Amino acid sequence: MGARVLQANPLLILVLAGLGSLVAPLPSPAEASTPLQWHLPSGLSTEAWPLTSGELDWLTDDGASLGNVTGNRWRIEWRGLSGSLLIVSSSDWRAHHRPERCFTVYGLQVQTSMPELVEPDFPVRLLELGIERGQPVYSAAYWLQSPSQVTDDYAARIWDDLAPQPETWVLVTVLFDEPVDMQAPDTQELFSALRESIDASLEGD
Repeated sequence: MGARVLQANPLLILVLAGLGSLVAPLPSPAEASTPLQWHLPSGLSTEAWPLTSGELDWLTDDGASLGNVTGNRWRIEWRGLSGSLLIVSSSDWRAHHRPERCFTVYGLQVQTSMPELVEPDFPVRLLELGIERGQPVYSAAYWLQSPSQVTDDYAARIWDDLAPQPETWVLVTVLFDEPVDMQAPDTQELFSALRESIDASLEGD
C-alpha cells in the first residue's frame, strides 16, 4: 500500500508540503503540553508524512502562539479515494490558517467554495482547485472541530478564544489527488469517520 499511496504528481507534493508549512508557529518548550494522540478510522489506510525540519523552523518564525500546537500529516487511502490529511490542533486561533491561503500561494485557484452539511451538526467547506481557468484538478475539504462543536466558520473559531476557558480546536484538511464527488456516500462517510475519530481523541479515549 505504501508505495502506491505515495504516488502523487509533483505539483500535489509541492502544495501539500506548503500546506504543512502554513499551519502555525510551534510553542516554546515551556508552553507545550502533551500532544494529542490521533485515533484515525480503522478503515482508513495511512502512511505518516511528517513535517520537515525546514517546515518546522519556518513555523517558529510566524509569531507567538499560546498553548499547545501540533501538526500531523499523512498520505491516505479510503475506498478507492487517495489524498492527504493534515490535522492541526491548538488552543490559539492564530495557529489555524485558511487552507485557501496555501492553495493560492502554490499556484492553485479556488474555483468553487461552498458549505456542505454532512450531518445536521457537521458543516464542512468544500473546494474545487484548478490552474488558471482550466478544469478542476483537485478537490479539498476542511472544517474546524472542538469537543463541543464543528464549524467551517473562522469567526466562530476566533470567538471561542474569548471564552473564559477556550477549548482545544482542530483544523482538519483533506486534499484529494483528483476531483471527487463530494456528495458521494464514500466521501461523506470518510468525513464522518474522521470527525468521530477526532472526537474520541479530544475526549482522550
